[in-house]
This record gives sequence, structure tokens and C-alpha cells, in this order.
Amino acid sequence: MALTRVAAECNLAVAGGTVDVDPFVALGQLTRDAVVRVDEQFRLIWANRRARTLAGWQEQPIEGQAIDLLLPISSVEGEKPGLALRLSNPAEIRLDVPVLLRHSSGRRVAAHVKSQRLTSAGTECGWLFVLEPTFDEWRTQLWQNPETPALMGKGEFLLTLSEALSAAQLDERQHALLYLGSSGPRPARNPQRRQPVDESLLELCKQLQAERHQHCTIARLQADEFAILMHDTALEDAERRAQELLRNFRARCEHLAHDLPQRALNIGIIALPNASLDAPALLQEAFDASQQAREAQTQSIYVMRSASTTLRRRREEIGWMATLSRALDNDSVELLIEPIAPLQRATSGAEMYAVRVLLLDAQQQEIPSHRLLAAADRFQLLATLDRWTITHALRRIAALTASGAIHANSTFTLQLSAASLAEPAMLAFLRRRVLDSELAAGRLCFEVTESAALANALFATRVFAGLRQLGCLIALDNVGGTESSFAYLKNLPVDYLKLDAELVRGVARLRSDRAMIEAIQRLAAVMSIKTIAKEVDDETIGACLADVGIDYAQGKIAGEAQALAMS
Repeated sequence: MALTRVAAECNLAVAGGTVDVDPFVALGQLTRDAVVRVDEQFRLIWANRRARTLAGWQEQPIEGQAIDLLLPISSVEGEKPGLALRLSNPAEIRLDVPVLLRHSSGRRVAAHVKSQRLTSAGTECGWLFVLEPTFDEWRTQLWQNPETPALMGKGEFLLTLSEALSAAQLDERQHALLYLGSSGPRPARNPQRRQPVDESLLELCKQLQAERHQHCTIARLQADEFAILMHDTALEDAERRAQELLRNFRARCEHLAHDLPQRALNIGIIALPNASLDAPALLQEAFDASQQAREAQTQSIYVMRSASTTLRRRREEIGWMATLSRALDNDSVELLIEPIAPLQRATSGAEMYAVRVLLLDAQQQEIPSHRLLAAADRFQLLATLDRWTITHALRRIAALTASGAIHANSTFTLQLSAASLAEPAMLAFLRRRVLDSELAAGRLCFEVTESAALANALFATRVFAGLRQLGCLIALDNVGGTESSFAYLKNLPVDYLKLDAELVRGVARLRSDRAMIEAIQRLAAVMSIKTIAKEVDDETIGACLADVGIDYAQGKIAGEAQALAMS
């Protein structure tokens, strides 16, 4: 988590009073880890909400108490099991071995402990502790949090949905199916890797628990995904109920602590019966509707009125993949470069562009980039597309640079997918292509989504290290779209953080989104990492981002995309 740099920033804040944003607050906003600050006598000064949750503390004041009483720890099995350890003696805690933290309920929580001494004007003034629970512990807290209401599971809900579907087909009754999902991205290919429970998610569970009655069946499908079957309900009535549910959820979240990111709620609605689909297909249809709500910029509720949209989408994607396969074989895939413009005077200078793929469907309409990449991943064409894009992009960039059409100092970002990271031969391929292009490696920035990097951490570490040896730059995409531990930044050194588009769109109207962006920018500045905001299509949003301190913007305010083609 770059603890040393954060501690240095804290020292600056204490010594000079020149820092506007409290770095502890910024750290608490950004991380799912427990952050604790103590004085020289190891008495508690400050702790974020995660620390309180991890230890099971109640809301009463605990500042000034001894840290060893509040956070009692012991060694794990195999490392002198049961040996009492003390945070007040950091030297006896091994950084590479987890400890067992005793929760107030008596349960043990496995966590890694990191510590850093704080100084002010050369005088020691306390310690900073960061406790990083192991992944299994976060998952345990997610599903076994004692405050979380118990809801119906997916299997039982599918049986209920099947019964309702059969009854509706017999007596022509009409029901509505709602799918509720968080807007945060989920790691690809591993649906079990869920994020820890947070306050807004807990509030949503409580709200749904209160909604249950004989005409409404509610289930928790995943950690942050829910389904509601509204019996004898027309689509119009279901939409009104969904709007009321959304208003109540936002009102509940208004009172949450500011040191925790707040989730956005997206609701998809479909009618039952729907063509001849069975219960699993109907659930998938409702999920697709929730994704439509997530992708829309102006609404959080989407009512899917056409039948069999899921099947139509699958047939549509099959057609896209046939078109993509032919285009790859014929080297006819179009490449575009999108300008990335500086928002700060200090960052102005060399031009920067993002390279992306353009593919047209049978009606010569552009296929949305996110849907194209998702379909390519589903049909196992994504790594092939990455290889083609990198090969031809580097070749064209080199040719245009030699002809003077592109400035010799311009930087280009190229995407790498999770599928590419997991390929054993990908690093050798990238090294060969970069060296063969004869381009300065510092002009090339390889971009990986945050979720892909975390889901493939071992592969990402190897690929990033190899690219950095060549002199290439690294960018993490979709940062801030979900709650994360930023501990990976010490193992995955990056040059750019690209902010999640949904977070960017809310900067001008949502206090929580602006606070998150301010915190990300603050931490990035401390770590000497540049920030890029994506899909900045509005001047008002651009002005807010510039005011926060974001370095670059990608979107319509930066300029229109241009073809990356040989002249």
C-alpha cells in the first residue's frame, strides 16, 4: 500500500499543516483495509470504519484506549500457535506471516499487519498500522456478518420462479421480475471473489428484508446481487415500486459514514411470462436489463419490454464474432486513436492517445466497445484480438512516426485483457513486438483493468515487471469502480490510474463520487502516479475534474477519435 509514502505524507501534514486533504481520511476512503493511528504510548488516536468492523467495536468512543486491548492479536497455527503478540511491539510481528485478530465476538480473524513510525520535525509522534485481512476472512465477513438479514438463496428462488412461471402460463396471471445489482465491476472468470460487506450493502439487505411480504419474494443471488419476484404486478406498477426502492436506498445511504464508498443501485425489470423462456433464462434476461440500467448514463432503472432479448443478444454476438474472425484473418479490423488531453498546466506537453478497436455490424453500425470485448471474451477470441491489435498498432505507429504524421514523443495506451495476462507466452510476444517496432518503449503504455490485474495477480506481476524492464509504462483501468485494497500498488507499480467512467460521470452531482475521486487523486499524487479520467464528455465534468487535480481527460472534451491507418 506504499505505507512508507503515506506515512511520509502524514508527517508533512503534521509538520507543516500545508496539506488540504487529511491523508488518513483519503486512505480510509480508498481502502478496504483497517487503518489505525496511535500515539507514542500506543493509545488510539484515529481508526477508520473498517478497523472498527474488523474488531467488532461498537459506536462508543474508543480513542485514547490502549491498542493492545482494542486489537488483541496472536500467532497463527504453525507459527507457535496461540502465542500472544502485541501491536505495541511491532518488532515481534513478521510482515510475511498473518496474525489472528480476536473479534469482540470471540472469532479469530486472519490478517497481515504492517506498521510505520510517524515523525514530526524529527520527533517521533506515533505509529500507523494497516491490517489487511486475508481474502477468505473478508468473504466470511461478507456472508456471515451477524447484522446482515438472511434472504432466500438462488436455488430456492429459481424453484419459486419456476412455479410462478407455470402458474402464470396456466391462468394468464402477470408477474414482474426485478434484478438488483451493484454498479461496481466484478473480477472476470471468478464469481466467488466478492468484495467485503460494506455499510450501503448492509442497508440494502435491511431494506429488502423489510420489503418482504406474501406478494413479494426476495432472494440474494450473489454478495451484491438480488432478485425480487413481484406477484400479480404489471410492469408499470413494478417500475413505480423500483423507483420508490431506489429513493429509499439513496436516502438510507445519505447518512452513512464518509470513509466508506457508497454503492450505486441498478435495477432491471422484465415481465412474466416472457416468451417460452425457463426460470434460469428469465433470470439472465433480468440480469441483462440491470446491465442496461448500469450502462445508461441517465437512469438507474431499465424496463425490458421486448421478449427473448437474451437469446437475441446471443445470436447477435455470434454474428459479431463471425465478422471479427473474418476481419482478423483479412487484417481489416479498424483501429482508432482517442486523444487524452491534459487538465493541468503542469501535465501539458507530449501528446497522448488511447488505441481501441472499431468493428461494424451487418448494418454498418459501430458495435459498442465494451460489448464487443465481452463477446470476444465469451467466445475465447480476446487474446487473439489483443495480439492482432498490438501487432498492427505498433506497426502503424512506427510508420506514421517515421513519416512525420505523428509526433515522435507521443504516448499510446494499448489494452491487455485478463485472457492475455494468463497466456504463458504473452510476455515473450510483447517483448518481441516492442523491440521489433523500434519505437521508444517509453512511448508505449499497456493498460489493464484493475479487476483483471487483481484476479490474475501472479501473471500481472510477471508481465508488468517484464514490460517495465523494457521501459514501457503501465496503466490500471477502471480504478474506483469497486471497493479495493490498494496494497497491490506496491507489487504492481503503475504509471497511470484511469478512473472508472461511472465514477467520473458522478463527480459533478454526487458528493460521494467527488470524495472518492479526490481521495484517489491525493493518494496518486503522493505515489507520483498520474491520473486519467475516462469518458469525459461534458465541460462541467471536465472543470470539476480539473479542480480536483486530475491530470488527464479522455472523451469528447479531449477531441474526436481518429483512424490509426497507414497514410
